[in-house]
Amino acid sequence: MTEQTINWAELKEALKKVDKSVVDCKCNYEKFIEWKRIGREDLASLVLLGKIVDFKNKSHLSYTMYKWKQSQEEPMALGYYPYGGCNVYQCADCKRLFFYYVEMGGHAVDLNLRLIREELLVFEAPQ
Repeated sequence: MTEQTINWAELKEALKKVDKSVVDCKCNYEKFIEWKRIGREDLASLVLLGKIVDFKNKSHLSYTMYKWKQSQEEPMALGYYPYGGCNVYQCADCKRLFFYYVEMGGHAVDLNLRLIREELLVFEAPQ
């Protein structure tokens, strides 16, 4: 089975379809303005669009890490960890997009979700 992927052009196109007039959606998008740990049930109203892939003809984006912190305004640097390894999910109702990231370190697997905000997407690590 082939893994579903999503590239930069497809991500930008999907962002155009977001219905921001929907303010009370079952996806609870407002909870995910920054990275938030979730349970599998939080994915119930979301549809997998695919895994982020490189737009420079590489198979996948770099997993290079930059110093990032939990913040509502933290840039989403697509070429860096954890964004480069994320799946993108979409709400079936409001069409909002989310990064889904699985943290395998530590004592247990953590599932994390963050609302994709176009104004925060960048290709380089923030300085």
